[in-house]
Amino acid sequence: MIKMVNLKGESKKVLGVDRPPFVIAEIGSNHNQDLNLAKEMIHMSAECGADAVKFQSLRMEALYSPEARTPDIVSLYQQIKLDEKWYPELASEARQAGVIFFSCPTYMEAIPLLEAVEVPIYKLASPQVRTFPTLVKRVAALGKPLIISTGYCNYCHIERCVDLCFSSGNHDIILLHCISEYPTRFARVNLRSMNTLAAMFDCPVGLSDHTPGYEVPCAAVAMGAVCIEKHVTMDRNMKGPDHFFALEPSEFKAMACAVKNVYQAMGSSRKEISDYEEETAKSLQVRWFAARDVFEGEYFTEKDLIFYRASQ
Repeated sequence: MIKMVNLKGESKKVLGVDRPPFVIAEIGSNHNQDLNLAKEMIHMSAECGADAVKFQSLRMEALYSPEARTPDIVSLYQQIKLDEKWYPELASEARQAGVIFFSCPTYMEAIPLLEAVEVPIYKLASPQVRTFPTLVKRVAALGKPLIISTGYCNYCHIERCVDLCFSSGNHDIILLHCISEYPTRFARVNLRSMNTLAAMFDCPVGLSDHTPGYEVPCAAVAMGAVCIEKHVTMDRNMKGPDHFFALEPSEFKAMACAVKNVYQAMGSSRKEISDYEEETAKSLQVRWFAARDVFEGEYFTEKDLIFYRASQ
């Protein structure tokens, strides 16, 4: 089970099995390189029921060699980059809003920058899980809870990542089932494989979802997901690569409420009669009465009976 994570002051949240689903608002690059918009989205996400807000730590110069920086790559990173000077302000804003701030480091130099603002949890993106074990090992060694996306990964990639975490002494991991298609067609979700991950690696699982709406997150929670991550935007019509498939505020709020309602509705595996049901049943119980006058010593059969509900 993921250990307890301080949210704000004396308030605490526990992320793991037998706990309400931990809802992550994936702001990602939908801040459009506007610090004020990023702050507004943090507060919006908190008001909509998110437990945490997540960003992506991206720096083109750290991810691509000079010869690989094609015009298309440069254009993309101008749309998705995050100014690393924002971290202190974003972390402070999240504390004020009452949500956890964290990010997904995609390059080594991002880790000390995030450590400087004391993020309590890390996300590992599936490209790093698949091809960057050095970064995985460095993050795992910090001893903080890890949320690990499996989108681009096969079982071997996932096993290597889990082994690196365990060998670093970090057992506080959650594996996120993820289909890295944006948006994801319902027929491609393959949600049952989420529980395959849980069985194979003996750890909690969750869902990073890119389908329209929020039926799939609700289904995931019903199947045992402890964590739901979903992209959020102020407006799907905004310019940028990740807005068009994200949830708008009213939709995200409905999703956060729905997945937590589903968790409550799951209850336990034991069939029990509630106090309300027991009391109501007394007024609905069926008793038998004589359908005619019956004299002492007389034999009678079921044909001589009539059945009524009676509370007394």
